[in-house]
Amino acid sequence: MTRLPVIVESFPIGSRTEVRLTLDRYVKADLVDLRTWAASKAGEVETRCSTKNGVSLSIALLAHLIAALVKTDALAQFLGLLEKGGAEG
Repeated sequence: MTRLPVIVESFPIGSRTEVRLTLDRYVKADLVDLRTWAASKAGEVETRCSTKNGVSLSIALLAHLIAALVKTDALAQFLGLLEKGGAEG
C-alpha cells in the first residue's frame, strides 16, 4: 500500500508560496487536495506549511474536476486569456 499523502505536482505562485496537488486520505476517505503552501520559519529551518486556501475533494470526483479544468482551459483560450496549447504553451 502506498503511503499517503503523495505530492503529484507543485509549482510556485510567489517567492514564499506554492500550490500543491496531492492524493491523501482522511479517516477512510480518499481525497484529491489542491492547496497553497507557505514558507514557515522555525528557528533557522524554513519549511512549508499548508494553508486553509484550497480544496479537498473525494477521489470519486476526480473525473469531474479534470473535465472542469479542460473546459476552463478551452474557454480561457477562446477568450484570449491563454495562448494556444494551454497553460504550458
